[in-house]
Amino acid sequence: MKKRYSPVIMVAMATVALSPVAVAETFGGWAGKMFTPEQSAIAGPAADPDGDGMPNLLEYALDGDPLYPDATEVLPTSAVEGGALVFDFKRDTSRADVVLTVERSADLKTWSEAPSEVLSVRKSVEKRRASAKLGNGAYFRLRAVQQQG
Repeated sequence: MKKRYSPVIMVAMATVALSPVAVAETFGGWAGKMFTPEQSAIAGPAADPDGDGMPNLLEYALDGDPLYPDATEVLPTSAVEGGALVFDFKRDTSRADVVLTVERSADLKTWSEAPSEVLSVRKSVEKRRASAKLGNGAYFRLRAVQQQG
């Protein structure tokens, strides 16, 4: 009597948990998603196709929509809280090719960098705050600079 052997197949299975990873985006990649090739004339960093006063670079940096007038939803806000001027803004950390800097002035002529703190984080978007005691004038602005390379 002949012995019959049946082939043995072994299958190994494993479960892998993946964590979401923020992938750095560039202005060019973002503009390519937001605009069609026919819209290239309005896709540059200084253009403001929706007319809301925010150039595309700022829309990109603050996670805005360049084709929808959303400045009131996206631009920084300021308020007086407990004797201090607070300046809140959002920063998308996946947008690595643009640097956002909070600047403070007492006279609107001379500006210097002001520290800000993270209040909350949702996905890759941080909500940040800068503050200054009221008194001799306190003004804030947010500067966006596109990094080359």
